[in-house]
Amino acid sequence: MRKLFIVLFILIPAATTFAQFTEVPVSDLSMYIDSQVRITTSDKSTFQGVLYEVDDNFVTLIAYSGEAVKVYRKSIVSALKLDPNIDKKSLYKDSASNRMIVMPTGFAMEPGEFHVSDQEIAAVTMSYGLNSNFSFWGGISIPGAIVSARYIHDLGEKDALSIGSFAGLSWIEFTGILLPYFIYSHGSPDHNFTLGGGTVFTFDNSEFKLWAAVLAIGGKWILSENTAIVTENWIIWGEMNDTPLDYATDPTSAWDPMPIAIGPAIAFRIAGEKFSWDIGAVVPAMVQKYSGRYSISGLTGDEWTFIPIPIISLTYRID
Repeated sequence: MRKLFIVLFILIPAATTFAQFTEVPVSDLSMYIDSQVRITTSDKSTFQGVLYEVDDNFVTLIAYSGEAVKVYRKSIVSALKLDPNIDKKSLYKDSASNRMIVMPTGFAMEPGEFHVSDQEIAAVTMSYGLNSNFSFWGGISIPGAIVSARYIHDLGEKDALSIGSFAGLSWIEFTGILLPYFIYSHGSPDHNFTLGGGTVFTFDNSEFKLWAAVLAIGGKWILSENTAIVTENWIIWGEMNDTPLDYATDPTSAWDPMPIAIGPAIAFRIAGEKFSWDIGAVVPAMVQKYSGRYSISGLTGDEWTFIPIPIISLTYRID
């Protein structure tokens, strides 16, 4: 178990930021010919490259690929001058910057920002930033549906705390879940260390029950201008059965200091301003107890036999 925790923390990236931009007035762009710039238009598209020409109607950039890009001048809402020695990681743009693999970061979405994601083909989720303090999330799949609302509070330039709750319903058993949570992130939306925790309650017509406590540790690490590593690691505590080895008596059940399940996950993200996708794997581990002895296994139930489950996630930013 100690080795597993060491692996989890090795996977968590150190959070740093890349501040190599200087904001310049759009009206003064002609003064920055031959400089590296990033311009943003009214539809939130961004263009980067060497500023080649500015006239009354168009701004022309030479992109890093060598292509000439013309942008209608009246559509430009902001411009940044880039450091000539800029680290390419600073050019990273991610349409899924609001979340890790599944869980959100602690940072706020931009006001009006709207994402649609497809996860494992079977689930479709949507995220929306109402303003700098409130964000919403919802998802639907074959087993059921879930929604979430969270309040975000900035703790400084590099830190943010979210407090919210998930609420869901299973179509199969008509069982509801409620998961109040907190999420803390340090760094930036694209490059951070994130820690989250919460409690899972289940309810139906006859019972409202505390089912589990959850801790999630994750992070993002930018590799290049369009790639990153994302990790998300779940630890779950709850009631655990202690089954006698001879099966002569009924098992006892109680909350245990040992987690009942652990789910380390890591994904490679190919990021874009409008479209990003993840490919990776999660390795679930289940913990069982027999006469006080713990046994760790994968989903097959065989001790110390773990089968990775592929992760495929697609995210499109509408606005």
